[in-house]
Amino acid sequence: MELTIPPIPSAPGAQAAMASAVLTLLLGLALMVLARQIGAWWGFAAREGREGAVGELRPIGAFLAGLGLAGFLFDQPVIYVMIGSAWALAAFGRLLSMMSASDRSNGLFNFLFLLLQAALAAAGLYWLFDVWTGDIGFAMPEDRSAYIVFVAAAVTAGLGAVCMFGPGLMMMLAGLSIGEGRSRVIASVRALGGMLIGAGGVTLLAGNPMCELALGSALALSIFGRILSLIFETGRYVFQVIALLVTIAGAAIFLGHVFGYF
Repeated sequence: MELTIPPIPSAPGAQAAMASAVLTLLLGLALMVLARQIGAWWGFAAREGREGAVGELRPIGAFLAGLGLAGFLFDQPVIYVMIGSAWALAAFGRLLSMMSASDRSNGLFNFLFLLLQAALAAAGLYWLFDVWTGDIGFAMPEDRSAYIVFVAAAVTAGLGAVCMFGPGLMMMLAGLSIGEGRSRVIASVRALGGMLIGAGGVTLLAGNPMCELALGSALALSIFGRILSLIFETGRYVFQVIALLVTIAGAAIFLGHVFGYF
C-alpha cells in the first residue's frame, strides 16, 4: 500500500469528510503535545499521590491524531464513516453529560465543543450510505484470527462504554480528578467514551480491513503518546505500564491481521 498525500476531492461533501479527518488529526496533535496546558485549562487535576496524571491526555490525543491521519492518508470512505461515527457518539456522550444534573457540565465551552463534534460527525458521515449497505450487520466470525480481531474491537468499544457511563471510575483508575469548579471535564470523559465506542463499533459491524488499519494506526500512535507521558509525567507507573501493554496488544492485533501476520 503506497502512502501518498491524496488529492483534494471535487465534491463539497467529500471535501468536508476529508476536512473532518484533518481536523481530527490537528486536534489530536494539539492534545498530545500540550496535554498539561490543555488539561489544566479545561479543569483536569491529578489525584493525591498520582502526580502527572494529567499526562494521560497525551495518549488520548495521539489516538485522535492516529485516527485522523489514517483517514487522510488512506482516503477511504469507510474510514471517514468510522471517524464520523466516533464524533457522533462523542457528541452524544457530551450531550448526555450536559443533560445530567449530577455532572453539572453545562456551559458555553461544552456547548461549543458539542457543535464542533456534531459538525465533524456530519462531515465524516457524508459517505455513510455508500458504505453502509444491506449486507453489513453483526455476525460472529468463525475464523480464529478474525475472532481475535472481533474481540479486540469489542474490548475497545467496551472500554468506551465504561468511559461514557462510568466516567468517575475511569478517572479514578487514571489518577485524574476534577479541578475546583470545573465539573465540565466529565463531559469530555464521556465524549472520549463515545469516540472509542464509535471506532470499535464500526470495526465490529463493517468487518472491513481498512477499519482495522485505521484503529490499529490510532492505537499505534497512542503508544507513542503514552511513551511521551511516561517520559514527561511521573507518579503512576503501574497504570501507565498496564495501559501501555494493553495498547500494544490492541495495535498488534489489528495491524498484524491487516498485514497477514496471523
